[in-house]
Amino acid sequence: MGQIKFGYDFWYQPRHNVMVSSEWAAPNTFMPGFDLEEVGHLKYGRELHFWDFEKRQPIESIYLGEDGLIPLEVKFHHDPNSTHGFCGAALSTNVIHWWRNDAGKWQWEKIIDVENQPHPDWPIPVPG
Repeated sequence: MGQIKFGYDFWYQPRHNVMVSSEWAAPNTFMPGFDLEEVGHLKYGRELHFWDFEKRQPIESIYLGEDGLIPLEVKFHHDPNSTHGFCGAALSTNVIHWWRNDAGKWQWEKIIDVENQPHPDWPIPVPG
């Protein structure tokens, strides 16, 4: 797993021999409570990882950046012939759509962006 820093959820699509996994954070990061500074120190996930399901080996990771802060639940289409799927990014309050293109590379786009809201007790707007 070398480059994969964190784990959280996974989903597989057997007809395509692929599994996708998401990232949250290491337990010692979130157990004491959420600390916004640790997001800036890259202690929370922002990548999705695609695996060769049969070999149980990661084959490609996609970096979601600020649009994909703390990507949690991942789901492929329920059509077993589809490579399309979705992920909710908790802190950036976005929904990410991913798919494998004709060249076999994984692509992604942000399809829903929920606006953050100001809150008097937080130094930044609160995720929507």
